[in-house]
Amino acid sequence: MTQYRKEKKRPLKKQFLILCEGETEVLYFKTFRKENRVKLSAVDVIPYKPINHDPNGLVEQAIKEKKKGEYEKIWVVFDRDCHHKIDTAQKKAQVNKINIAYSNICFEFWILLHFEETSRAFRSKDELVKYLKKEHNHAKDINHYDKLKPNMKLAIERAKKLKKENQKTTLTFETNPQTNIHEIITDLLDC
Repeated sequence: MTQYRKEKKRPLKKQFLILCEGETEVLYFKTFRKENRVKLSAVDVIPYKPINHDPNGLVEQAIKEKKKGEYEKIWVVFDRDCHHKIDTAQKKAQVNKINIAYSNICFEFWILLHFEETSRAFRSKDELVKYLKKEHNHAKDINHYDKLKPNMKLAIERAKKLKKENQKTTLTFETNPQTNIHEIITDLLDC
C-alpha cells in the first residue's frame, strides 16, 4: 500500500481588492464584477468609510489589507470632493504599492463619460449629479449599469483623451475635471 504525503495547501490569493468610499462606486464595481463573474470571481469590492471620509484612512485600510497578504493587487477608489491631504494619501499609497482610482470632482464624472465626451468642470458633486439627472436621466445610487455597459469602451477612450489633454498642463489632484477610473477597469479586464 502506497502512502501519500499530505501537502499543506496554501490559500490562493485573490486577484484584487477594491476599497471604495462611496455607495455609487461600490454599486458600480459590484455589478461590473457580477457581469464578468467568471473572469472576476477573485475580486472583492468593499465599502470603507474612514473617519471624516479622509482618503488617508482609505489608504491606511488598504495597507492593513495588503499586510494580510490575501490580494495580488489593491485599489482604493475615492473622489476629490472637499478632501484635504490627498497628496499625502497618494504618496502613502505609492510607497506601499497601492493603486489609486480617483475622480475630480466625483465618481459621477466617470459615469458622465459613458454618455458624452466632455471636459466641463463642475463646481460641486451636487451640480454634476443634477446635470446627470437632467441631461441623461441618471439618478445617483440607482444601479444603471445595464444602461452604462454598452458605452464603457467610449468612456474609457474619453477618459484617456481627457487625461492626455490634462497632461499638457500640470496635472494635480486639483485638476477639474479628471478621472483615472478607466485604469482600474482596464486592469480588471486584463486580469
